[in-house]
Amino acid sequence: ENYEINSDCGEGEDEEEFDSSVDDSEEEEAEEDNLDSSLEGDGSEDESDHADGSDNIDEKIEQQLVNSKSRFSSVSIDLSHTPTSLRCSPKDNIACVATINGDLTFVKFDQTGIECIAQVECYKEESCVDIDFSKSGDTLYTICGQYEVVMVDVNSRQMHNFGNLCNDDENSNLTNIKCINHWYFCTGDNKGQVKIWDSRHIKPFKETGFLRRSSDEVNDYLSDMIVNKDGNRIATASGAGVVTVFDTRKLNIINQNGESKSDLTSLASVSNDRELVAGSLRGDLVFTSWQGSQHKSHIFNALHNVACNNIKAVTERLIVTSWDDNFIRLFGVYPHKFQGFVGLTTFPAEFLDIDSHKKCLLSSGFDKKLWLWDVQDLERKAKKSSTKQILLKENNFFSHL
Repeated sequence: ENYEINSDCGEGEDEEEFDSSVDDSEEEEAEEDNLDSSLEGDGSEDESDHADGSDNIDEKIEQQLVNSKSRFSSVSIDLSHTPTSLRCSPKDNIACVATINGDLTFVKFDQTGIECIAQVECYKEESCVDIDFSKSGDTLYTICGQYEVVMVDVNSRQMHNFGNLCNDDENSNLTNIKCINHWYFCTGDNKGQVKIWDSRHIKPFKETGFLRRSSDEVNDYLSDMIVNKDGNRIATASGAGVVTVFDTRKLNIINQNGESKSDLTSLASVSNDRELVAGSLRGDLVFTSWQGSQHKSHIFNALHNVACNNIKAVTERLIVTSWDDNFIRLFGVYPHKFQGFVGLTTFPAEFLDIDSHKKCLLSSGFDKKLWLWDVQDLERKAKKSSTKQILLKENNFFSHL
C-alpha cells in the first residue's frame, strides 16, 4: 500500500526561501487535512503491480510537487565543482562537500538556508574521493584515490597529511573512509580490501581481503561502508552485490549475504543497529542483519529498474532515499512501505546526509548544487498517514474479506 505525503521540493532557485507561514497553526492543520484526503492504497503486494503503481504515483505527484506550497521547501547554493562526497558534522549544523578538483567546501546551515563558511584546497592534483567527520566533529578525514589520507581540523582548517599509504605492490584506489572512534578509521578500495588505521601511526595495524564466498573470492569495488554505534562492527556494500559485516577487533566475518542481482550503492543502519539496508542499481532495497549468518537477508522491490543512489536513516523505522529519476523518497521499514516524497531535484541526488538533530537533509549531485530540505516532521507525517489508513480499514465493511 502506497501512502502519499504532500510535499514541495521547489523549483531549484538559489534565492528561494522557506514558506514563512509554516508555523501558523491554522495553515498547518489545513495542510494536514489535505494530506489525509490524498491518502490512497491499492492493497496489492505484487511486485509488478507495485512497480506500475509507483510509476503512476510519480506521474500524478510530479505536478503537485512543483506547484504546491507546503512546509516542505528547498533552498540551494552553487558549488564550484562537481561533488564527490557529502557529510554532516555530528555535533554542529556544519557540513562539508568534497569536490572533484580536490577542494573541501565547509557550509553552515539551518532550516532557513545554507552559508558557505570556508573552502580548503586539500588535494592539488587528485580528486577528493570520500570524507568523514570524527565522532567529536572536530576532525575531518579525507582520502584521494592514490592512498593519500589527509586530516583537517574543522575549526582551524589546518591539515595533517599522512602521505601515500599505498604499498609498492598494491595497484588499487581508495573508495571509502569511515571513522571508527577517536583514533581509528577504516578505508575501502576498488579491489574489495578493507584496512583499519591508527591515526597515531602511519602503517595500518589491521587489514583484510574479506569479500569471500566459500572458496570464491569477490574482487570488486566497495561502494559504501558504515560503522555501528559501538564501533565494534563494520559493514560494507560492494559492486558484486554483497553486504559483509565483520568484527573490527578480530576481523572475522560475522555475516555476509548472498550476491544480489545488481551492484549495491549505499548502506544505512536501522532497527537500533540490528538491521542493515542497502540500495541497488535495480531499485531493490536489500536487508541484512548486523548479527550472525543465521539471520537471513531479504529483498524489498522498492522501484522497478530505477537506481537507488543513496540511503540515510531518519529514524529506526524510516529511511530517506535518492533515486535516478530525480525524486527523494521516504520509506518505512518493518513493515516496508513507501511513505511519500521528500523532494524533486533537477539532477539525481548522488549524495545525502542528515544533521544530528534530524531536522535538515542535505543533498548534492552533478548539477553542482547543494540542496537543503526541511525534514523535521517526516516521522509525524508518516505516523499520521499510517494511523489514517488503519482507521479507514477499521471502518471498511469489506476490510476483513
